[in-house]
Amino acid sequence: MLTYYPTDSLLHRTNPTIKLLAVVVLVVLVTFAYDVATPLIYLLLTIMALRFGGQLPLRWVAGSLAPFVVVALGFLLTNLLFARPVLHPTSLFSLGPLTVTAQAVGLGLAVGLRVLFIGTSSLLLIGTTEPTRLVVSLILQAKLNYRIAYATLVAYRFVPLLAAEYRTIRAASRIRGRKGGLRGLLRDTIPLLAGAIRRAERIALAMDSRAFAAYPNRTYRQPTSIERADWLFLLISVGGGSLLFAVLVASGITRGLGAQFAG
Repeated sequence: MLTYYPTDSLLHRTNPTIKLLAVVVLVVLVTFAYDVATPLIYLLLTIMALRFGGQLPLRWVAGSLAPFVVVALGFLLTNLLFARPVLHPTSLFSLGPLTVTAQAVGLGLAVGLRVLFIGTSSLLLIGTTEPTRLVVSLILQAKLNYRIAYATLVAYRFVPLLAAEYRTIRAASRIRGRKGGLRGLLRDTIPLLAGAIRRAERIALAMDSRAFAAYPNRTYRQPTSIERADWLFLLISVGGGSLLFAVLVASGITRGLGAQFAG
């Protein structure tokens, strides 16, 4: 989940910097919409892009989006419990002292769907882009300093390694009959941090032995480039997404920043 899914598809072949630019533009557009329909439409279109443009299994997509679903449900519940009072609320039902209104449900759904769209858009980049290719593209096309890019790549690759190592440590603790909970978490964190420090030391030694950052420029085994198909993808995704947003605004479906769901 939330990792690169290796396969051959249109999205996998698209330049990573182009995909990153398209994702950022679309996320910014949807961020300014406070209605339910707009993020839902973009969410469904992004899922379709993942399935047909990225050849990603829907089961894998659903599993990767599970943390974002939890966050979205948290926003929905928060708005139901602590919704700001509005004029002429539309009451749906009551649970003791709690009165659920259509405005609170709409605002919670709007925020939750935006969270899901951001997660799905991030998955479009993460799931279809090999990490090393992303970093090389950021260096060559986005002109990112290769020292910063390499540090980003190392941190990105450390996350699944640390997660796997923590599972191994927890399994060893259970075999020894040690209890979990907060005390177990603190106990297992110590060997995890020790292992992370050892890994960092080995990486630093490897970088020093290869004279990393000794020269202002580097060569790359598999350099990336922007082709015509990449520009076409950017035009279709950003241009089409912006046009759709304009149509939704003109039709009155999209509500602007600060607007609330009116039922």
